[in-house]
Amino acid sequence: MGVEQGTPEAVFHELMDLLWRGDTAGWAGLVAEDAVMEFPFAPPGAVRRLDGREAVLAYMAGVPELFEFGAKPETVVHQTTDPGRAVIEMGLSARVRATGAPYEQRYVVVLEVAQGRVTSYRDYWDPLVAQAAGVGA
Repeated sequence: MGVEQGTPEAVFHELMDLLWRGDTAGWAGLVAEDAVMEFPFAPPGAVRRLDGREAVLAYMAGVPELFEFGAKPETVVHQTTDPGRAVIEMGLSARVRATGAPYEQRYVVVLEVAQGRVTSYRDYWDPLVAQAAGVGA
């Protein structure tokens, strides 16, 4: 039995597939025009909130140039009682392209989806791990 298309789990897996291929325009195509992307644990001076698809695309455009991704991340999806919202745990292993430094990060994403598009993407991660790898703020 597969994942039902348009669900938060299916959209998240598609987002990751696109990101691994470096297709940030495709990634942004899965984001609603008025979506919000938030980083509640971002350190002072770093981006904490993005409003709208264009802001998300501008932010995401540099991610494939920043990281050399290894295997796709391990994920655990927790579907909430709201069919449009899921909580996703993800472990990411990558290398920072500029330095070759390893990047091992754990994320918790609260993802909200409507009509197959992301309306809210709240990304919880450890800023100390990012700063130690040279990708903070």
